[in-house]
Amino acid sequence: MARVFEQLNFYDIFGYLMPGAVVVGCALLLVDATFPDATSDLTAASGAELTGLVFLAYLVGHIVQAVARRIEPPLNAFMWGGWPSEALLRPDDKRFSAEFKTALRKLISDRYAMPDKASAGDVFAICYSYVIQNGIRRRVEAFLGLCGLSRGMVVASMVAALFLAGGAGAHVFHGHSTKDIALYAGGAAAAALAALAFVDRLVDFSQRFAEAVYRDFYVAHNVPAVAGGERPSELRP
Repeated sequence: MARVFEQLNFYDIFGYLMPGAVVVGCALLLVDATFPDATSDLTAASGAELTGLVFLAYLVGHIVQAVARRIEPPLNAFMWGGWPSEALLRPDDKRFSAEFKTALRKLISDRYAMPDKASAGDVFAICYSYVIQNGIRRRVEAFLGLCGLSRGMVVASMVAALFLAGGAGAHVFHGHSTKDIALYAGGAAAAALAALAFVDRLVDFSQRFAEAVYRDFYVAHNVPAVAGGERPSELRP
């Protein structure tokens, strides 16, 4: 099992495995509630069976992310009027000063011959590529992973709420104890609330990811101590 985790990077674990594990775990709970005599105790599972569950969760996580990526654009359109990376460079947006946005565009224009009126998407693409390729990506990758976790958990939590609600219904159908019904119903409500909480986290981490890309790019070009490849994790323009 340890060897399996050694092969996974930050995004694999938080972006794919964790959301997938939530869905798989709640699916097993639904099966247990629906077919109580046909399920086995996972505590007695072998190492090979647990490894298989991890692999299944990882695969399900990819499906969850594929669905979540379809949800993200309309969410960004509602919250920002587009992607956060574009919203941050608009003249009327106050999170970056007008001076910083002007200096950033001038830097890119001077260094990379990009037209002054290039789209915010093109500006972000250059900044992100530079940060990733020049060894100053630790903070950016952390926020990217947290975006992936939040995005995946929005969908995983909604699916979990449905599975647990179905499990509560199955317990009612089979005449199981009130405690079991309450646990599943409470879990469904908690999962639904978690989905809303992860929407808030996704909005926040998306903004911080875009800010980190712009800031680290700018600092790397303007602070000699970090221009050679050190990571400007705590510096600000």
